[in-house]
Amino acid sequence: MKLIINLRTSDNFQNMKTLRIFLSQVLVCISIVATSQGVNDIYKGIEFEMPRVVEPTFSDYSVSITDFGAVGDAQTLNSE
Repeated sequence: MKLIINLRTSDNFQNMKTLRIFLSQVLVCISIVATSQGVNDIYKGIEFEMPRVVEPTFSDYSVSITDFGAVGDAQTLNSE
């Protein structure tokens, strides 16, 4: 009896693993289709004039707060 239960448990585990793989592949396919349709498709068929949303861009500019007098010793209060 225990052997039958173990086999069924093993089959269920294998079925769940197969189901997870299948569902992840479906989600990847849906994601690819959604991105390939393009952003401008969301503006088709609307009943009013709507400005296009422009994706913002950010420069790669970065600074270190130590360049402005901060101390990185985990003891000094740098907020004053």
